[in-house]
Amino acid sequence: MEVYQVGELFPIEHYCTGKEQHVAIVTENFFNVLMSLKHLSKREKQLFMNGRLTAYLFEQKEIPFLVLDFGEGFSIDLSFDASMFDEAFRENWLASDANVITLFLVEASTGVLEAMRMIAVGFADEFRAICARHVGRKDIERQVRLIHTAFSTREMMGHAQACTSFGALSYGKKSHSRVIFKTYNQHQLMLIPPSLNELINADHPVRTTNRIIDQLDLNPLIEQYEGGGTSSYHPRIHRNTAFERAPEANHSTRKQCGQESYSVQCNDSRPLLFRAGTEDTWDNPH
Repeated sequence: MEVYQVGELFPIEHYCTGKEQHVAIVTENFFNVLMSLKHLSKREKQLFMNGRLTAYLFEQKEIPFLVLDFGEGFSIDLSFDASMFDEAFRENWLASDANVITLFLVEASTGVLEAMRMIAVGFADEFRAICARHVGRKDIERQVRLIHTAFSTREMMGHAQACTSFGALSYGKKSHSRVIFKTYNQHQLMLIPPSLNELINADHPVRTTNRIIDQLDLNPLIEQYEGGGTSSYHPRIHRNTAFERAPEANHSTRKQCGQESYSVQCNDSRPLLFRAGTEDTWDNPH
């Protein structure tokens, strides 16, 4: 029995050819999928493991195709040939009600298993019904080549007879109903002077740009925060500090207020300290 372990060589050696391929690996009850690709990017691995996924059933010439769409242009299709099943295996395989498919992502150049994912499709019965008509067929391989010249993977999705969608996965990620931001309060009381507001002269230019920032709608930015982990700096702080350093032609927020924390350079600039407010947590009402 094969043992599959991420970071190790794919255990079925005859599939480790060094070439890119998408293969259905038949099991006693259904089948698994090997995706062997070269030069896998970090983003492709993320989409494979955790992204939204849609599985499609496409049929042409009584041949079933499984199409997997991971989004962002990352998709594959593969055909399935049941004509080589012996009678006993075919009978048991067609009678099974299993619908689980394990997906294996392998770096083709090394044969190393990079990721695995398990899905349960809702069209297993339809898939088997098509395969039941493969008995005695000798033309499936030739027909598959012709079908691939006539249909792209995207066109197969558009003409699919069934599909099952799977949401994005977030292993170990805490769920928050609200995003938590650090405090942004330019009127925070201090020991000496009484407030940050008193650090800035009444006619200082920072007050003019600050009023402009206060009128901006930052909800589109706030909606992009996912929550989880420690509290975040409110986007109004980023906008304010960017305005403060704009005359210096410095477009990096990390350089403006230091990579470790906003306090590094903020402490050296009263206008910037006024813009950044304070760093206690603030519970965003949105």
